[in-house]
Amino acid sequence: MRTVLPAVIWAATAGVGGLLLDLSHEGAALWWLTPVAICLLLLPLWQKSIGAVLLGGFSGAAAFWLLHINWLTLYLGPIPWLALAGVMVLWHLLFSFFASRLVRLTSAIGLQAAGVAGLWVAKELVEGSFPYGGFSWARIYATQGSSPLLEAVSWFGVAGSGFILVFCSLLLALGLREYYLSGRRRRKAFFSLGSALCGFLILALLPAFPLSSTGSLNIGAAQGNARAGIFQDRESGDVFRDHLASSYGLIAEMTGGNSGTKDFRNSVSDGLKPKDLDLLVWPENAAEFQATRRVPVRAALAQLASEIEAPVLVGSILQEADADLTVTNSAVLFNERGWQIGRYDKLNPVPFGEYMPNREFFNLLVPDLVSLVQLDYKHGDLPAALKLPNSPNTALGVAICFDMVFDRHSTAMLQEKAQVFIALTNNADFGDTDENAQQVALMRLQAVAAGRAMVNVSTVGYSEIIDKDGSVLAHVPAHTAGGMAAQVPLYDGATPAMIFGGLFALLSCLLPCGVFGGALFKRIKKAVS
Repeated sequence: MRTVLPAVIWAATAGVGGLLLDLSHEGAALWWLTPVAICLLLLPLWQKSIGAVLLGGFSGAAAFWLLHINWLTLYLGPIPWLALAGVMVLWHLLFSFFASRLVRLTSAIGLQAAGVAGLWVAKELVEGSFPYGGFSWARIYATQGSSPLLEAVSWFGVAGSGFILVFCSLLLALGLREYYLSGRRRRKAFFSLGSALCGFLILALLPAFPLSSTGSLNIGAAQGNARAGIFQDRESGDVFRDHLASSYGLIAEMTGGNSGTKDFRNSVSDGLKPKDLDLLVWPENAAEFQATRRVPVRAALAQLASEIEAPVLVGSILQEADADLTVTNSAVLFNERGWQIGRYDKLNPVPFGEYMPNREFFNLLVPDLVSLVQLDYKHGDLPAALKLPNSPNTALGVAICFDMVFDRHSTAMLQEKAQVFIALTNNADFGDTDENAQQVALMRLQAVAAGRAMVNVSTVGYSEIIDKDGSVLAHVPAHTAGGMAAQVPLYDGATPAMIFGGLFALLSCLLPCGVFGGALFKRIKKAVS
């Protein structure tokens, strides 16, 4: 009983940490809880029993992931939700094992905190890469999407900022632990506590890295509040018509008229008129299937583009006329004649959602679920940036939904000299859950890290236009038909996060290797002597 009871207590402690970590993310957005959540989640690592460590790791990770991605049950039911949560829990258990071994190799608080924080970064990088391209969701710094600490990500990157956040949180907990353990160690405890507070202060006071603005684009976006979910009842063309109506509602209100719909919501910069627009954006899937080949769709988009005298960027599912019937989730740029003048195909389609990896194998296990994923979307191979004919020196970085949660996609857009990010998404499958808020926080994180303004437009919301420091320029609430338009700044150059972010991530991962290596060297030296 004596050995079981402490393990249960630490499991409960970690479980509370997991619950608080979920509350720290967007949705509840209690970002100030993050240090407390980290400490409670990771305190079991300092227990001597590996059973207590792993039980605590399981309890904390399960409590977090089962809550954080419960929106998945609305889309594909409980089995994929449990499977994905199970994979993420396994990564956390692996992290917990190595982290618990590390803290026994040194008594130095700073090395313990740095080593565990480095392993946390390594865990996030692995989660975002394996398997099937990874699930780079719920990174620790995404908790700071609405906090004063957000702008620091432009200096250190998502991984580097996450390291500092975990490191300072652990320093705070370990400093308090030292303070209560022994009066003789209080100087050491005060140093640890002071260092942690200084770290948080630096993150809070750092402004977004200053980049030169090269001008601006007037960008509008339409949110149709459409029944755009895969399994929602609708007629063909309903989603398209909803976004067409929202577009004309936006135009009407920009000209001082009436949108014609009492529930229509808009957010427009003062003085901006329809013909001032340089681009109008629709969300993912808003133009439904084969927008490039359906004459009525092209004609309607041509008329819309003529109204504003600017191109329209729309999301559409396209199928190539080849032997393999290749399907892509695409963003297509149409001009006033209804011609395609640019196209981007989603680089990171969602495994088990937009394509079924190892279809034959999983069909043996869960055939009913596999049959739900009828189309296998191809990974795109086109550049992640588009040029505007009315502004040929401007590059639009384009992302579709899942793309934008990955560091690699931000890098791909910047390699194409993108001066602004355009993110198209469809959240209709996830109802009133926190999925959209979580995704927007991750998108905001990437935009601030890259030093680019971002236009994020959803089928059902919420949609927003933000500047490179995370400030909101325009906004349409969730589950509301509406539009937004703003003068969006263009930026050139690279932030320290983009130049050195990979190095920061590498150094974070090398720190625990240094602790393990140093301990091994001491053992070998002791054995030889």
